[in-house]
Amino acid sequence: MLSYNLKKTLTGMADRMKDIRINQLRIKQSEMALRMRVSRKTYIKMENADESVSLKSWLLAAEICLHLTDFDLLFKPKSLFDLVPEKEGRKRVR
Repeated sequence: MLSYNLKKTLTGMADRMKDIRINQLRIKQSEMALRMRVSRKTYIKMENADESVSLKSWLLAAEICLHLTDFDLLFKPKSLFDLVPEKEGRKRVR
């Protein structure tokens, strides 16, 4: 079972994907599933934020919705300063 924050994130992703499918792509669930090369049942699970859906399916959906670069940015450093480890110097005692 997912934590509240993870479930909330998954639900948000599902809602945004559904919104893109309906309002931008203007296609049915069956067409989206066909484009993703997954079953309609799997796609419906995605829209219902089912935690059993594989990461591969989410990546395919992101690619079709033109949001694959969003996934690519997940674990990249935010700036060059994030790459520099903090110095572990002596702490000043007063």
